Amino acid sequence: GPVVLSIFQVSSDKDEGYRSTQTISGSRTLADLRDTPNSISVLNRELLDDLIAVKLSDAMYFSVTGEIDTNRENANESFVFRGIVANLRLRNGVTWYGGTTDAYAIERVELLRGPHAFLYGEGTAGGLINQLTKQASSRDFQNANLIFGSNELRRVELDVNRRLAPNLAVRTALVYSHEGTQQNHAERDLRGIYVTGNWRPFRHTQINADIEYRRQDGVIGS
Repeated sequence: GPVVLSIFQVSSDKDEGYRSTQTISGSRTLADLRDTPNSISVLNRELLDDLIAVKLSDAMYFSVTGEIDTNRENANESFVFRGIVANLRLRNGVTWYGGTTDAYAIERVELLRGPHAFLYGEGTAGGLINQLTKQASSRDFQNANLIFGSNELRRVELDVNRRLAPNLAVRTALVYSHEGTQQNHAERDLRGIYVTGNWRPFRHTQINADIEYRRQDGVIGS
């Protein structure tokens, strides 16, 4: 039967191509973008896939007033909103201090622009980025990506979702990536596994849990 989603969870079922109509970044609960008094852009999974975005910065060029630090040899990406660097990042609405924002475990990205990002206690004057991770669903599927690109990019991604019981589903995402840069002897190797589960013990109760192991080795240029 149909599943009623949590008010703290968005679903790609409401997306129409690149157009997403819902957000949780404006009020910390699920709301229609048209009813949210914030300037928010959404980069959904379909857009990330079509752009072959291996990092979130690869998609920022296609967002409204979105920029990144052009020094791609740096260890961390610097996101710029309205000319101001956003040092703070969110992951599922929680402050996240991770390094490079790899896209293999990300379902969508919500970009809050301007001082509205301060409304709920965190943000910078220009705006901030909220990464929403992949969640398990009641539909079985599997996706595999093999990517080759410039600067010796070699990348393998695997995304598998399985429904183990009527009220229990598990999803696993794997990545192996090697990438060089335009600078000699600078490179980045990434190995990661992300596992998430969704359990619905009662009709109006959902419990999500996720765990991630990521190892990144790199040689960077100053």
